[in-house]
Amino acid sequence: SGITLEAGQYNSLRGAAFFNLINTPKTKSYIASEYNLSDGWFDSPQDFNRFNLMGRVQHDLNKKNKLSLLVSQFSSKWNASGQVPNRAIESGLISRFGSIDNTEGGNTARQNLIIKLDSKLGEGKFFSQNAYISRYDFNLFSNFTFFLNDPLNGDQIKQKERRTVSGYQASFNRKKYYDNISVEWKAGAGFRNDNIIENQLAHTKSRIEVLQNYRLGGIDETNVFSFGEMDIDLGKLLINPGIRIDAFRFRYHDRLTANDFKNQKTHFSPKLNLVYQASNALQYYLKTGIGFHSNDARV
Repeated sequence: SGITLEAGQYNSLRGAAFFNLINTPKTKSYIASEYNLSDGWFDSPQDFNRFNLMGRVQHDLNKKNKLSLLVSQFSSKWNASGQVPNRAIESGLISRFGSIDNTEGGNTARQNLIIKLDSKLGEGKFFSQNAYISRYDFNLFSNFTFFLNDPLNGDQIKQKERRTVSGYQASFNRKKYYDNISVEWKAGAGFRNDNIIENQLAHTKSRIEVLQNYRLGGIDETNVFSFGEMDIDLGKLLINPGIRIDAFRFRYHDRLTANDFKNQKTHFSPKLNLVYQASNALQYYLKTGIGFHSNDARV
């Protein structure tokens, strides 16, 4: 176990701690934390505050099954000075560390609970299960264009979200050897649900006043998926084909218009990777595949 603290310049403080709680042949557990406080080097104090806490327990149920539990908490808040135009510095309007809108910044937090069960089914055979739930909140304020669109109140925007994510995934691995060739394949399936009770994009002033709501609503999004891939190791050449299938169901409740929107999408994502190890210092590779950029219900 150990604790470290350090104080630096710019009114900053960092601390960390790590403790082994249980350390036996069958059970291992620890808890770790970190704290970071800093005013930064800008003219407007950053008032940055971050706290991390994580605990983990791993227990061997028997020779073939291993259970682990992870719990974590993260929170952070800060003030930001944002990017500034060079002409404002050259004209003397602000210093190099000044700001046009010093009410940018925000706060965010996340709590996680993850349970994992790893099972050895035989020689070269493994089965893994993973279930999780996560609570994620953020409240962010940004001003990218200063007073371009609203010369009186400024162009500050607010992005807010309260999201609960839950899911489960199971996968099976098997590896076999054929003379000088090894073949490993993996297949799995699972689901994920994102429930967002408050999703907001708004025009604000000084973080306090909401001038106009651009978006305000709730999202319920479910993703069911399955996947499979292989690693064929021929020595110098590795062949890695794979495919993933995603089915999405989107629901969006628009609180500004009191309308509900629904949609469904299914997407196939094949891939093929080729890696050739010409020497210890040279490797050729070819990677190709199809995927998607965003699964956000708002788009």
